[in-house]
Amino acid sequence: VMWPFKKRELDIEFVDSTYKAFMRNPVMRASDVKPRCYAPQKEKFGKVRFPHCPSMIDYARMGYIIPAWADMHILANKAGVSYRLGSKERGSPFAAGRPMDANIIEGVLDPEDDVPLTVIHFGSPWNIFAAKGVSALLMPATYHSDFLDDLIILPGAVDYHKFHTVAMICAPRRACDIHIRAGDPLLHVIPFRT
Repeated sequence: VMWPFKKRELDIEFVDSTYKAFMRNPVMRASDVKPRCYAPQKEKFGKVRFPHCPSMIDYARMGYIIPAWADMHILANKAGVSYRLGSKERGSPFAAGRPMDANIIEGVLDPEDDVPLTVIHFGSPWNIFAAKGVSALLMPATYHSDFLDDLIILPGAVDYHKFHTVAMICAPRRACDIHIRAGDPLLHVIPFRT
């Protein structure tokens, strides 16, 4: 019996538009990234308890993790919010962050410590292409990132067969000095069929 050959297309594809992120900090399957609670639980309890809740471990393993493509620095206090990519000395080959109108999240977040509500848009070097009928949730890497106590990353659902860019849109929750290192888990991408 002869079987016809069929072209197999990808449901979702991650493309580094700068050719500078994929070699050092590639997108990873979430199932290959350990949740951040493993080491503290092992130290405190002698074993990791997180996998005992199927809903949490299944969520943590679902989809993909986009790591930080460069060092990100965010400093927030009552005087304002500053941010940069890379180091002061060398900068970064990636697009710098930019402010967004804070009115888009008015009522979503009320920052503590008299920090002004400030929304920052960090454009990613990654583009996502998906087959028709495939969208994705673009979320904070809740179980993988260790800076989310001080920073909210705004989630969203994106129709990636029509729209391809990826951005981290965030706002400081309180006075903080955050250093996200290149390669740290940043965004959690969970594809779904529409």
